[in-house]
Amino acid sequence: MWIDPSTGLRQDVPHRLIYPILDAGNTKLRVLTESKVIRVLFDQSKRAAGIEYTSKLRPSADGLPTVVRARKLVVVSAGALGSPLILQRSGVGNEKKLSSLGIPTVSAVNGVGTNYLDHSTILTTYHSNAKPEDTLDGLVSGRLPFEEALREKSLSASTYILGWNGVDGGAKLRPSPEEVKAMGPQFEKLWNRDFRDRPSRPLILIATVSSFLGDPSSVTPGQYFTIAQFTTYPYSQGSIHIAGPSVDDPPDFDSGLLKDPTDVTELTWAYKKQRDLVRRMKHYAGALETDRPRFRVGSKAGFKYVDGKQALGEWGDIEYDKEDDEAIEQYIRENARSSFHCLGTCAMKPLEDGGVVDKRLNVYGVDGLKVADLSICPKNVAANTYSTALVIGEKAAMIIAEELGIKLHELVVPGNQYANRCLTRDAPEGFPEPHIRDIRGEEVFTVAATIRGVAALGTARGREAVPPKGRAGRAAEDVPRQGAREDLQTLTLGDEGSGHVDALLVGVFGNEHLDGLAVTDRRLKHRTVDGRMGRAPLPREVLDGVLAAGGVAHQNDLSTARPASAEVGHTEREFLRITRHGARAPTGVGGGEEDFDQRVGEGWEASGETGCVGNREESIT
Repeated sequence: MWIDPSTGLRQDVPHRLIYPILDAGNTKLRVLTESKVIRVLFDQSKRAAGIEYTSKLRPSADGLPTVVRARKLVVVSAGALGSPLILQRSGVGNEKKLSSLGIPTVSAVNGVGTNYLDHSTILTTYHSNAKPEDTLDGLVSGRLPFEEALREKSLSASTYILGWNGVDGGAKLRPSPEEVKAMGPQFEKLWNRDFRDRPSRPLILIATVSSFLGDPSSVTPGQYFTIAQFTTYPYSQGSIHIAGPSVDDPPDFDSGLLKDPTDVTELTWAYKKQRDLVRRMKHYAGALETDRPRFRVGSKAGFKYVDGKQALGEWGDIEYDKEDDEAIEQYIRENARSSFHCLGTCAMKPLEDGGVVDKRLNVYGVDGLKVADLSICPKNVAANTYSTALVIGEKAAMIIAEELGIKLHELVVPGNQYANRCLTRDAPEGFPEPHIRDIRGEEVFTVAATIRGVAALGTARGREAVPPKGRAGRAAEDVPRQGAREDLQTLTLGDEGSGHVDALLVGVFGNEHLDGLAVTDRRLKHRTVDGRMGRAPLPREVLDGVLAAGGVAHQNDLSTARPASAEVGHTEREFLRITRHGARAPTGVGGGEEDFDQRVGEGWEASGETGCVGNREESIT
């Protein structure tokens, strides 16, 4: 779940990226709802030339599909269940299967529709002695009308039920060496190969959900909680193929769920672990009779036996024998389901290994056709797949922009040695007014919020700080001087997570933390930065980008980027450039980047001094 940092409300891709563009009205983007893509069209050279689609809202007069021509590129992004079907209807897939359906083969790519991956899931429900307002059962069952819940939301900022998704916690689980051995030699072999030497890789994910996740009419009205158990890297694989040439023909779908017995072994272990955790929870009020393994009468794993011992204060381990394991396995086979984390059906692998696209997202055997969605993942991920989908979309945008020669906007941020001064004084003359913000405010341009990696640059050698023309500033001796050594000054972080460039950071930003941070401003060490640990918190929604001098940037391998010049500040106009693929031009700057360069360069002495400028984060994200 992604949170808007300013409002605290949940956010998603449409509301943050698509709707604002459409609402602006000055875009070539068109979104056609209630429409289905039939196939991609190719010319005689096997180059994608367009698509055919049908629409319920805008049916053609003659009932024929609508054709959209593409001059440069076609990108298929219909997900792991949709993209392989579009490719197959277009003639890209297994030649024998396509021929049997009367579809001419354009490119024989046998991997299309294979390698279907998911997370196998078991949902186990228990009775809860929690208060009605502490679970979602009232809302889900209708006992709490939605209108009343909406009213409660407007009255209270802390107790309303609509501000909560019911997921109270989760855990990543790995078995002990003894448990691995007890799970059998076949599992132990796979564990040693895929998990043992990767301590951060979990075998199982579990999460608690404060409600019954099923038909509420099938259970007695009351309070419940559910434990979800997910396999992270299941060994079972499925497939999806077309069963006819029409877009309305139901597909031939095989989920592959539990096809590999190893997945059953993993979920059996997961069931035991979650049960052992649940019986120690204060809200535990017994297992749901219709949602539990059917242990034989007299079993020491039976719920009455175990719960009875607990009532007497006996908390020993639950004893399972072979018959108990068989009962759990039967329960798993009857109740396993999809997590709706579908991926892998147009895998990025070599063609001979069952791949469909190459590392540039190009479909094998044709030109001008890419796939950009979760279907390209060759293997699974131990997480909800939402973030993975966003990463694929961002990277696809970068690749497409590069190949089509789309000009990438640059936001030129004056910085360098003069950045420290801007922490305590107004911005100097010559800065575009829309970009001026209080350095302590929330609308300051935030480097940390938008940049993932930073190229290393040498600092200026012995350059004196010179204030801009016509503006009083701190005396030069108050500004930290740059030494003759090529020391790497870094990011100076201010209030509200704002960031300013003092010189530049060497190294690589992590997803949530900045390693190797050296704070050069003593005023900030006791605020947002932990100078002792050399780390500073970063937002989760970081984006790719590069900082460099004079417009030189290393956009691919940030960890090995080298200084563009051993000396920074040797010209009248030396700027730090922040490149963001697909970014919009800065608000309020007319004439593009050249005009912006000219305007921010006015009023500065020829010493490399530039200053700093604030900007809304939205202008580049």
